[in-house]
Amino acid sequence: MLQLVLVGAGLIASILAAGLFYAFSGPVMRGLAGVEAGIAVAAMRAINERITTPVFAFVFFGPALLPALGALTDWHSAAALPALAASLVYAGGTIAVTFRIHLPLNAALASGTGDAGATWAGFAPRWTLWNHVRTAASLLACLLLVAALARP
Repeated sequence: MLQLVLVGAGLIASILAAGLFYAFSGPVMRGLAGVEAGIAVAAMRAINERITTPVFAFVFFGPALLPALGALTDWHSAAALPALAASLVYAGGTIAVTFRIHLPLNAALASGTGDAGATWAGFAPRWTLWNHVRTAASLLACLLLVAALARP
């Protein structure tokens, strides 16, 4: 029962993460591309300053931690392997990418004082490309968690 709860909570978190990353890969970044670069830079800085909340922590770290804990509660169950795979896919494709790519880009954006057009042009394409990776990893984690929950 504990495994079901942990894997189910991980699935909920991964669905929310996939939706969040999708929203940024599509509508948010396209919307920011349609405004003056200075406004886009200011908006992205404001988002980055305010995104870290307890709910965001659940959405961001939950898909890696919760299914792994669920797998460990009953390692011999049929759900353990896909749950652990989901954790690893999410951790590598989302958490690692965030720490390796997005956080340094966000820090550079926050400290940038030069031309907003050049700043945005150096930021947005790379940030968005790697956000597509986070979106795909989150979606793959969702599929693996559904597979884990579908096992007897």
